[in-house]
Amino acid sequence: MLPIADLQSAEGFGQVAASLQTSGFAVMVGHGIEARAFQQLYESWNQFFTKADKKSFTADSTSQSGYFSIQNAERAVAAKEQDLKEYFQYWPGTTIPTPQKQLTLQIYDQMFDIAQRILTALQDHLPARMWTRLESPLAECLSREDTMIRLLYYPPLSGNEPADAMRAAPHEDINFITLLPAASQQGLEIKPKRSDWQQVETSSDSIVVNIGDMLKELTDHELPSTTHRVVNPAKEARQMARISAPLFCHPDPSLRLSPEYTAGDYLRDRINEINAQTMKIN
Repeated sequence: MLPIADLQSAEGFGQVAASLQTSGFAVMVGHGIEARAFQQLYESWNQFFTKADKKSFTADSTSQSGYFSIQNAERAVAAKEQDLKEYFQYWPGTTIPTPQKQLTLQIYDQMFDIAQRILTALQDHLPARMWTRLESPLAECLSREDTMIRLLYYPPLSGNEPADAMRAAPHEDINFITLLPAASQQGLEIKPKRSDWQQVETSSDSIVVNIGDMLKELTDHELPSTTHRVVNPAKEARQMARISAPLFCHPDPSLRLSPEYTAGDYLRDRINEINAQTMKIN
């Protein structure tokens, strides 16, 4: 079980840094966003996914902003089936449904601020050798215009899903770090190195944070980008939808992650890999 770090305590950010270094994941409370705000966000987006004219917000093929149906949802590189989810992606300046706009932008700003504080904590609490490639503080490398919030809706299960289909198949995140507020249902599991799958238990006021591949690359693989998944629920929970709102925090595309990659190069290679896998299976 992951330890819970209270950001209101003197040791909170140090505990987050230690947990991220050990397992690639951390669970935080005391971050300043009330559980009720996340609940209201999920209630609002539930209305969008279940009642709105979603087709009018179909994702733009160039910017990738907007709505993705279950049929167009992403597929993890090693997965046999598409994930059982639909979602809406928002970057600053792109379109967002009016009823959901104010609260979504408010929580985006609050989580972006928390992300900057986490990156500062990583640089402050972890060995200096990890940051020798940086020309500016780690938190300043974070790019707001490249950071995306994804509103995820996992519909109730009908029982007719493909045998290998999961709400989210095992994968690693591409970006710097991801902030994941406690979802409306449990289901997140992680697989640290040399460990079995572990359930990540969260309270309604917690935010999970994890390391992405870009930060792993920047630190010469000293920080782990840990495989994780969202498993299908059992029994009565199968009849309930699951909603979450991860913030995928990206650095400026020009940031040099390693001799081989800038952040922009790395992102393009990974997206091409995912797209190639989808075309191969389809």
